[in-house]
Order: sequence, then structure tokens, then C-alpha cells
Amino acid sequence: MIRFWKVARVAALAVAAGLLTGGIAAADCPSSGGTGRYVEIPTDRLMSADPPIHVVAAGGPTRMETCASVPGEGWARGLPHFELGLQPIEFGSLGGGALVFEVQGACASFLLVLDSYGAWHYGRAMPDQPGPVVTITDPRSGLHQVWIGARTPGECTVGLRIGTIVYPD
Repeated sequence: MIRFWKVARVAALAVAAGLLTGGIAAADCPSSGGTGRYVEIPTDRLMSADPPIHVVAAGGPTRMETCASVPGEGWARGLPHFELGLQPIEFGSLGGGALVFEVQGACASFLLVLDSYGAWHYGRAMPDQPGPVVTITDPRSGLHQVWIGARTPGECTVGLRIGTIVYPD
């Protein structure tokens, strides 16, 4: 009888450890609950030919393939790198437009954006572009959270450019 209780206790501890490990891994996945470095870029800078570049270390401890609730392949961190407080963009007589996030750097990286609607956008480098790009058509003002991940373990330094594209009528 004592042996049964030892086996049952070991099994219960193993299950609890598995649940805790799963909880910790899930907590490290990107989600809307975290905060990153807040940036607010004036609309005229977003619409300029030379929008600002923010330098960041891409990557993190979490393997994105373990994060069922968000898209991605590679390594990232749970907290966003940036939170963009987007003011209303008036494209006016120019027609419609889009908010563009672009990563520039020598390492293989990906970009994950949670827009102000609560939708996830994923981009990775393609053969015809130097780095990952996420384009959000007709963006709504509000908070946009941004993660920059690495396709391989470790971190690498990249630049994030945030700008706009205007679509003519």
C-alpha cells in the first residue's frame, strides 16, 4: 500500500510539473498583456520619405512554434519591443493608405504586430525584400504592439522602420 502512494505521489508531481512548465512557456509567448517601450511618432514623420529607425535586439528565449495563439517561426520574447501610440492618419485627398513596419538587419528575423483591432500580423524576410515587412491597410489610431524575433536561437541587432504608404485614388 505504501508503494502505491509513492507511485501516485510521484505521478501527481510529474503532472503538476508538466502543468507548471506549460504555464511558464505560455506566459513567455507574445500576448496583448505585456508592455514594451512606448513610442509615439508624429504623423508628419510617419508620412515622410525618411521615417525614424529604432534599433533593437531581435530574438528571445521562447520558441514561437510552442505559442499556439500567435503566428511565427523562430525565437521571440513575451513582452513587445515597442508599443506604437498611433494618432489618426489623414490621407486626405491622397486616397487610402497603410502603416508599414519594416525590419532592417543582417540576421534572419521576423516581425509580429498586434494592431489596435486586436489582429495579429506576421512577416518574415522574403527573397525579394531585405527584411520582414508587415503592412496594415487603413490603420486605426490606438496602440500597436511590435515584436521582432530571430529565426535562429540567440539575439541580433536590427533596426525597425515605421512609416506609411499612400494609395492614390
